[in-house]
Amino acid sequence: MKQLPSLVWNEFLKLMRQPGSIVMIGLIALILLGGAILDRNFNDSKNVGGENWEAELQEQNENIQEKLDNGEFSMFGPDKIEENNFRIENDLAIPEGGNAWTFTRENAEATSIVLMFTVIIAASIVSNEFKWGTIKMLLIRPISRSTILLSKFLTVLLYGLVTLLAFFLFNFLIGAIFYGVDQLGSLHVYQTADGYETISNAKVTFVSYLTLLGNLMVFGTLAFMISTIFRSNAMAIALSIFLFLTGGTLGALVSRFDWGKYVIFTNTNLKGYFDYFFAQPYYDDQTLMFSLITLAIYSIIFYASGWLFFTKRDVAS
Repeated sequence: MKQLPSLVWNEFLKLMRQPGSIVMIGLIALILLGGAILDRNFNDSKNVGGENWEAELQEQNENIQEKLDNGEFSMFGPDKIEENNFRIENDLAIPEGGNAWTFTRENAEATSIVLMFTVIIAASIVSNEFKWGTIKMLLIRPISRSTILLSKFLTVLLYGLVTLLAFFLFNFLIGAIFYGVDQLGSLHVYQTADGYETISNAKVTFVSYLTLLGNLMVFGTLAFMISTIFRSNAMAIALSIFLFLTGGTLGALVSRFDWGKYVIFTNTNLKGYFDYFFAQPYYDDQTLMFSLITLAIYSIIFYASGWLFFTKRDVAS
């Protein structure tokens, strides 16, 4: 175990020397840049703000109300009118065109890209050793199989964290270039059962990104387990991403039963435990700690299953 830190670092360097790993991070930058260009040129809602923000919000309210009175379609409803009135009454100006924080916060939903890339790495880091025929060379070293497997698993988690950090930094830098850094202390307005509240854009942005860590852990570990057991990265990638994409639907289905709270899919949306996100837990008695412990237990089970096959099977044959 004393060799574990150096093993993880060597595995990470080996991973980052592979063209695919760098390409994935480069793709993130290109996707965010393209999104910023489209948002800057075609998102009319970003035109609200500046010195005349109060008059603009009042005009927006009038337009929304007129459409509602005439039975016309409006992308905004009465809730938007209430939010605008709350801003006017509390002198909560809207940053003109947004700023780096608002851009970073609005792109938090796109962090699923990070999860998918992490799943790809998790699914290939062990199976590629078999594919390239390097598994025998790896196992003849005076290091236990358990340590080797753990080093690869920790490398996957490290890659996921680095990619998430890169996603966050790219977001903020691109947002700063396109929208500036004025009014970085602006507040985010959100709706509660008692009306409207405010929170700093910085805090809600950080929480948005941190809530992805649970999914990174559990689905990354799932892909790692499948790849280790079946030596197939295609199966690991396909099944893990499929379960991630359908997790919300599966969670809604099992939430009809009391035992559903112990199913992985009813615990992956950690945003439901924070009032400033449009999400709710599936069960009233669920807590953030309960979901974190549940995800940790599933991750341990997944890893232990992969470890059992890797250490007991004749993997060098």
